[in-house]
Order: sequence, then C-alpha cells, then structure tokens
Amino acid sequence: MLYNDGYDDCLRFPEEMSTRNPPLPNLPGGVYHKISDNYYYERDARRTVEPPVVTYDATAKMALPGPHVKVMILTLTSRFSSVAPLPGAGYQWKRNSVDELSQTKDDQSLKYLERYDSM
Repeated sequence: MLYNDGYDDCLRFPEEMSTRNPPLPNLPGGVYHKISDNYYYERDARRTVEPPVVTYDATAKMALPGPHVKVMILTLTSRFSSVAPLPGAGYQWKRNSVDELSQTKDDQSLKYLERYDSM
C-alpha cells in the first residue's frame, strides 16, 4: 500500500536555499539615471571612443635651416677634451693588461682590438 502524506520535494529546502523571487537590488543611480530622452545605445562608453589624435607627423615637410644657422663640427679630439661628457662621444680608455684576469690577459681578439684604442 502507498501512503499519501503529502508531497515532499526532496530537491528544495526553503530553510537552506534562497527564495524563488528574491528582492530586487537597491543600486545607487549612475551617471545617466536622471537624464530623460537618453537612449540605451548612447549610454555605452565604448561608443564615445574616437580615433587617436595625431600629435606628430613624420611625413610633414619642414623648412631647412638657412645660412644664419651656425653649424658646429666637433672632431673626435675636441669631444674628449671637454670637461663634461657630451652625448654621442665614446669613452676613451686604454687597456691595461696588468690588472686583468688571465682569461682576458692572453686573449688574442682583445690584443687585435687594441689597435682601435688609439683612434
């Protein structure tokens, strides 16, 4: 015989689960909540993106400097004789093999490159 005590839904426990119709969230208003005549597609901030602004044009034609511009030609020796280091000037160094380790002291490629040190 079957007993009919009433239907017990074994998949739903109202004490342990949320209700089927929870209360609606109370969210604060945003930027557009008081504006009338504002369509939904206009609210999307991605639509306000514009192409990048050109700040520098490398293809623009510039006027060449006239004869009134003073051109300074620095030689290699004049760069090294200045008190402060100038950009673009290399460091003038002389190789001292006495202070080096044995790996670099006997290196033939470094001895070959020593001829460029005096230039």
